[in-house]
Amino acid sequence: MILLAAHGSPDRRAQALARGLRKGLERVLGVEVLLGFIEHQSPTLLESTLELGRRGATSQDGAVLVLRGGTDPGANAEGAAFARLIEEKAGLPVVPAYAAKARPTPREALLRLAALRPRRVFLLPHLFFRAVGE
Repeated sequence: MILLAAHGSPDRRAQALARGLRKGLERVLGVEVLLGFIEHQSPTLLESTLELGRRGATSQDGAVLVLRGGTDPGANAEGAAFARLIEEKAGLPVVPAYAAKARPTPREALLRLAALRPRRVFLLPHLFFRAVGE
């Protein structure tokens, strides 16, 4: 099972894009994909993460929250705080990672999580879609 994170939008076309991506991933990968939104629509990313936990993530599992990353330390710290919130609510270790300009990188985060010897690891990409019409 995969959790796909999307920003969310009040624009129905952007909503359809996120839902289409979820369906496409399910078709291509052959696994169930849960979709969670940061804002503007349901289910929220936190709700979907909790659902992932209810469907099989146990205390023996772990997750890496892959964030965009950037040069603003405050924004990166918010991402790390979000990882801690997911960790507290889902009851499994969550390590933040940054795709660009910040550390740890996804590889480094996976190595940190591997030290805990989890049974399964979930990657939680924190994706942002470009706004429709930009």
